[in-house]
Parts: sequence; structure tokens; C-alpha cells
Amino acid sequence: MDWQDEGPIFNLYQNICFIFRRLLRITLNWFMLMVTGKTKLERILIWKTNSRGRITAELEKLIDEGELPVMPKFWEAGQEDKLAIDIINKCCSKVDNEQFSEMKDVLKRSLSQIRGYRELRDHVERMCKERYDRENEIHEKRVIISGHDPATDFRGMGILSLEQLIFLAQYDVAHAQSILSHSNHPLYGFPMAVTGINLTALVRQLLQVNALKMHFYNTISGTPTIDNFHHVFCMFYEVKCSNYFVLFGLEENQKWSILIKLKMILKPN
Repeated sequence: MDWQDEGPIFNLYQNICFIFRRLLRITLNWFMLMVTGKTKLERILIWKTNSRGRITAELEKLIDEGELPVMPKFWEAGQEDKLAIDIINKCCSKVDNEQFSEMKDVLKRSLSQIRGYRELRDHVERMCKERYDRENEIHEKRVIISGHDPATDFRGMGILSLEQLIFLAQYDVAHAQSILSHSNHPLYGFPMAVTGINLTALVRQLLQVNALKMHFYNTISGTPTIDNFHHVFCMFYEVKCSNYFVLFGLEENQKWSILIKLKMILKPN
């Protein structure tokens, strides 16, 4: 049976699965509460693990699944402390002051990370939609691409790609100089700016599908910022460059043999 052709049946199936998972989760949480005397939230907050990101990810799952009824869907910077206190008071068993303080700090940090990642995604999307404007003095001063029309050079990545290329040049100088040197090589050079724009599209996609969550949750104790995102771009550019030049670590005769074959393949008829 093709589920795509059976809309009502497929929706019913999804609803039944959702209800089943919900009941199973409630039953499991009740069983663990009877065994340990602690709620799921409390078990997460006192979890001893070297991966702080796993704690934040589990807390985010609780929020997304509506397991914390006192938790608003959206909150602003500066509200984490009060939210952490309210949530622990209403969703955890009675604990001493020292443990309460430790749990509050863990929850506060995780809420800050969750909010920061969501805000970062929105900020990145706004930068992608902001097109280069030659009438904007800030854009004009920062432009580094010398096409006939810079507005068309950013390939859908808007001002974000410009900012990331500038960040690479300003804060990863040695690496940027190395990339520039390789890109200008007469034999195996590549367009540095265009490659950077393509990598911007890649890291932006990874951010939107949450593939960068655990990286930020594990490496940043507070709110992820746009600079943290730019650092990821620099890391990807470094990895890309390293892999690109693996070919040129071969023996000289092997290099020329492969390059000649590639040129013959790519040579237009």
C-alpha cells in the first residue's frame, strides 16, 4: 500500500504511533521515578558525564516534547536564571541547597545554549537574505570580490559569505595566506572566494539541520555566537584545503601523470 495515496490512513497511523510513544514514555518515566525516586529532569541534571552537550540535548528533547509544562516555547536572554529556579521547584523532588544550586547552574547553562543556537540559526538566515547593496557604504567598504556586479557574486548566501571570507582573512591570517598562495598557483589553483562561498552554503545547511548542535553544546559553555559559526567555516576551509592538496603530496612523477590525465579528461572536444 502506498502511504502517500492514503492521506487519512497515514495520518491515523501517525497519530496512533504518537499516542503509543507518549504512553510508553509516561510509563517508563513513572517506573524510573518509583525505582530511583527522581524525575527524568532531575536525573538529567545530576548526570555525571564528560559530554555536556548530551545533557543539553536531553533537556532540549524534554522541552520539544512538552515534558516541562512550566517551560515557555520562547524566552529571552537574562530569563534563564528565573526559568531554571521555577522549573526545578516544580519538576524536581526536594533537594538540599547545594544540589539545588548545582542543578540550577546546569539547567541555566543548557537553556542559554538552546536559546543561543536557535537565535544563531535565525541570524544566519537573515544574513543570507541580506543582499549586497552597492549603495550601502558598509557593504562597499567590506567587499572583496571583484566581479562585474558583486551583488551577483555571493550565489544566494547574501552578506553572510562576505562576512565569513573577511573573518577568515582577519582572524585566521596564516591559514588565509596559505589558501591564497595555493589558490594562485598556475597549475592547481582554485577560486578562493567562490570556494569560500560554497563552503558558506555547506556550513549554513549543517547549522539549519542541527548537525552543528553537539559541536556548539560541547565546546561553548554559554550562548553560541556568529563568531563561533565563522570559526566552523574556517575549520571547514582548512579541512577542504588539506584534502584538496593530498594529491600533491605524491611523488613528482605521479603528480604530473595524474594531472595530465585529468587535463585530458576535462579538455573540451
